[in-house]
Amino acid sequence: MDPALLLTTASSSLGLAVLLGNRRNPLPVAPTWVAALVVSLGLYAVLVDLEVGYLAGACAAVGLLGPALVLARVRHHAARGDYARAAGLLSHLARVHRHPALRRWVEVWRATAALVVGAPAEVDRLIAHWEHLPEASAPREWLLGMRWRWPAALTATATDLRIRAACEQGDVEGAIALCSTLLSARRSLPTGRRRLEWLAPIAFAGHLPATEALCRLLRVPPALTDIWRAAALAAGGHEADARAMLTAVAARPDLTPGLRYVLAQRTANLPVPAALSPAAQDVLQRVEREILAGSLLRLRLPLRAPRTLGLIIGTTAVFVLQTARGGSTDAATAIELGALLPNGGFPDEPMRLLTYAFLHHGALHLCVNLFTVGLVGATVEAAIGGWRFVTLYLGSAVGAGLAISYYGAEEITLGASGAAMGLLAALGVIAARDRRTRGTRTGRVIGLAIAGLVVVQSTLDAFMPEISFAGHLSGALVGAGLGFLLVRGRGSVLHGE
Repeated sequence: MDPALLLTTASSSLGLAVLLGNRRNPLPVAPTWVAALVVSLGLYAVLVDLEVGYLAGACAAVGLLGPALVLARVRHHAARGDYARAAGLLSHLARVHRHPALRRWVEVWRATAALVVGAPAEVDRLIAHWEHLPEASAPREWLLGMRWRWPAALTATATDLRIRAACEQGDVEGAIALCSTLLSARRSLPTGRRRLEWLAPIAFAGHLPATEALCRLLRVPPALTDIWRAAALAAGGHEADARAMLTAVAARPDLTPGLRYVLAQRTANLPVPAALSPAAQDVLQRVEREILAGSLLRLRLPLRAPRTLGLIIGTTAVFVLQTARGGSTDAATAIELGALLPNGGFPDEPMRLLTYAFLHHGALHLCVNLFTVGLVGATVEAAIGGWRFVTLYLGSAVGAGLAISYYGAEEITLGASGAAMGLLAALGVIAARDRRTRGTRTGRVIGLAIAGLVVVQSTLDAFMPEISFAGHLSGALVGAGLGFLLVRGRGSVLHGE
């Protein structure tokens, strides 16, 4: 292939992506631009030249998605109080994407880095300089919060900052009323980044469990989570415990200058218990239940779920053995290692009702099933406990195996998809019946979404002969039944096991 053509294609695709990025504010670029460029390059690859199309797509992805990854890293450093590193990283991006918003945020991080080490002059200058500049309202309001100028922040355009300012000024009732107005206007309970608005009201109302759950949902760094926990303890009337926690945070060796600054401000400005009206308490309780439900049902990494991780490792090890013994697509090897036999009938070796779930037909089959197990399994394990999760997984696999043996199949049957469908159905039962999610909008939405997904998957399976309809449907039914039995259905919704 002509090197000049490759070079021209790569540079033009990268340049186009950067140009699109410079025309958008804020970065990353809108998904419509990404979709349009990807579709165009895909058509080029199919109709003209596959290799050139792939190269162009890769270069465009670097230009379009690269800034998004850089910004994610900048937010990571800023959340941990490492403002100097955030400014340095963002300045590199600003040299490529020459947008005024990026340059302003570089100034913000540099000024904040100076503020946290005792040099507030640049922050004060930027606050005054941007006072009448509407496009600079977001960075200016960030600096107001960092300077702890809460009276000025009461008129901020950012709702979460306005709510935080009301709480810091002692008007927790007013902050909850503002949040309640937003709930009525949106006609939905807080999800995604909107949960950030509720962090200050919940902490300043002294509700520790919900504060911890919300910090987990927002992925707040551990040291900053402890600072918010201390605020909740102080607002709940436990000032001595709050100060002890702040002292422990101050002793952390990994504390950045930014977090030391926030720690000093919180130590000097601990909240006091607030008297709330019954209406405000009712709103708080409603939102707290949603937050605790979201914390329970959030997606988790299998690395923190030992039984889920063990099943993934074990299934992968069996796949390696299967490949070494004769190949993952070899039927004789699969039968030898425990696949379900064709033409139905219960096997003479009962262990086949379980061992088939650890065998897979090719790497793609393995990856799809383990992706589902890892994605859903960690959440289910956290909700019902480790050994209950193992019982649920193995029970779903055996139930699917019994159904496949009863109805029969033209080919051998193998794979963990029946067990994975069981986990998915059990998660829907947990969302609907667990005491921590029962009656919440979060539980209803997730439960209905999972039920719809199971119905759609089963409908598709019925028209795809290469997929075991009986295995998938029976795995889901057994998983739902076991989930109903194993879920924690009684007890307090909010404050205890």
